[in-house]
Amino acid sequence: MSCGCSGNGRIESWNDWYDAPPQDPRDVIAYASINAVAGSFDRVTPPAGAWSATPITFGAQLPTCHALETDNQLKVAEAQQWNFSHLTKSTLTNLPIPLDKVIFLRGGTEWEMQFLLDFGGDAMTDVYLTFRDNYGTRGDAQGTIPVITFTGGSFTNANLVQLTLKSYGRMSMAVVGTVLGNDTMYESEWIVVP
Repeated sequence: MSCGCSGNGRIESWNDWYDAPPQDPRDVIAYASINAVAGSFDRVTPPAGAWSATPITFGAQLPTCHALETDNQLKVAEAQQWNFSHLTKSTLTNLPIPLDKVIFLRGGTEWEMQFLLDFGGDAMTDVYLTFRDNYGTRGDAQGTIPVITFTGGSFTNANLVQLTLKSYGRMSMAVVGTVLGNDTMYESEWIVVP
C-alpha cells in the first residue's frame, strides 16, 4: 500500500484516477434535501453492473437564491437582488446539450439555492448526491464512496432540490439512483459563486 508520499497528487491518467481518494460532498454541501426528504451522509459501494441512460433533466424552475433568515428583511432583499443580477441557468433553446447541465449557485451558509430536477415518470430509489468523479475511483480503503443519501425517498417527475453550499468553485456533481432496477447517473456542473 502506497502512502502517496512520492506522488505529485495530480491525475494524469486513469491509473491515477482509480487510485485517487474519493472526495466527501460535505466539503461543499452544508445541507441538501429533495422534496423535503433531508439528505444524510453515508458511504456506499458503487454498483458492479452496467449503467443505464438517465431520465433526469433540469426542471422548468431556474435555480434561485433564498435567505435562510426569513425574518431578516435585509437578507431577503439581498437574495432577491442576487437573483435579479444573476442568470443561474441558460435559457437559450439552441444551447448544446452538455452546456444545458451548467448552473450557477450562490455559496454561503446564509443562503439556500432551490431548483427543480425532473426524475421522469418511473420511480427512482436509492438516490445519492456526490461528486461525479468519485465514481471513477476505487473508493476508500473499504471500497466505498461518500455520498449524501435521500433514504426512503422514491422520486418521480419534478422535485424541489434545496441546497446550502459552504464553499465556492467549479465542480462536477452527480445524482445517482436506481430506476426499474437499473443504475443511472445524472451529472451537472455547478459553478458556486459568492
